[in-house]
Amino acid sequence: MQKEIRARLDSLPKTEASFVERWSAYRCRSYLRGWNGSGKFKLDGYRALAVKSGDGVTLFSRRRKSLNRQFPYIAEALGDLPAGTVLDGEVVCHR
Repeated sequence: MQKEIRARLDSLPKTEASFVERWSAYRCRSYLRGWNGSGKFKLDGYRALAVKSGDGVTLFSRRRKSLNRQFPYIAEALGDLPAGTVLDGEVVCHR
């Protein structure tokens, strides 16, 4: 199984990790089925793209601004990712 996975990964084109234009979000109503409407549902935060290239991780905003100064612990925590990894997500604080 590992050989098959490695062969598939090795067949992918090799490129340097860099900023990737964001995808547009689509509205989805199916998650509301069965929800009674009580309580908070939406968590809001900062859209972030984490790019691991070389020795470091850069967190980018949707406008290509570095977020490393605002979220140094996240950048540090992602430091062990393999080189070339790109993660797209949202930084959210929940109290």
